[in-house]
Amino acid sequence: MKLLNRIIVMLALLSSRTHALSSDEELELINLNTEEASVHNYTVTNDKAIGRHSIEFSYSLPTSPLRVSRLSGLNIRYSTHAQSYGLTFIGSTSNISISEATSLTGNFDADEETLSTIELGFGFNRTSILPREILSSKSFTDELSAAIVYGQVSSDVLINDLAGFGLVTSYALKRKLNDSWSFIGRVDHHLHSLEDTTSNPEIEVTASWMSLTLGLGISF
Repeated sequence: MKLLNRIIVMLALLSSRTHALSSDEELELINLNTEEASVHNYTVTNDKAIGRHSIEFSYSLPTSPLRVSRLSGLNIRYSTHAQSYGLTFIGSTSNISISEATSLTGNFDADEETLSTIELGFGFNRTSILPREILSSKSFTDELSAAIVYGQVSSDVLINDLAGFGLVTSYALKRKLNDSWSFIGRVDHHLHSLEDTTSNPEIEVTASWMSLTLGLGISF
C-alpha cells in the first residue's frame, strides 16, 4: 500500500513538472512569435518605397546649366501608389524661351522672347527599388511616369494663345529624408501639338523641351 502511495505521489510530481515545462515552452513560443511579428511589421512599415499617396512640389530648370535663364517653372504632382503602380495628376506653369521649345521664327528674337505655358493632365507611374541595389542604400527609389496633358501657351509675340494636347514623360530619383518627406530630382520631357484655329490661316506648332525639376515630396 505504501509502495502504491509513493508511485502515485511520484506520478503527480512528474505530471505537474511536465505541465510547468509545457507552459514555459508555450510562453516562450508566444513571446518568440510576438517578436517575429514585431520585426516583420517593422520591416514592412519602414521598407516600403512610398506611402499610398504622395504630393510633390518642385521647381523647373533647363537640363543644361548654360541655358539656366531660358526656362523656369513651378510644378505640383499628386500620385497614388498601389504596390508598384499608380496614378499621377500633374499641374505646371513655365516660362521658356521660344527657341528652347519651338521652331517659330519672325520679327522677334526667339532667344529673348518667352512662352508662358500651363499644363494639366493625368497618367500612370511605376515605382521601383532598383536604386537601392545600385547605391546600396534603402533611402532611394525611382519612378517612371507618363501623363497625357492639355497645354495652353501664350506669348507677347503671338496674337492668340495656342492650345492642344501633349505628353509628359518623366524619370525621377527619390531620396527619403524621413518616413514622410523625400527629396526628388526629376527629368521631364514635354511634347505638345499646339494650334490656333481662330487665325487665318490656322497656326500649328509642335513644342518640345526637356526640364530638370528639383523638389520635395510628402507621402501619406
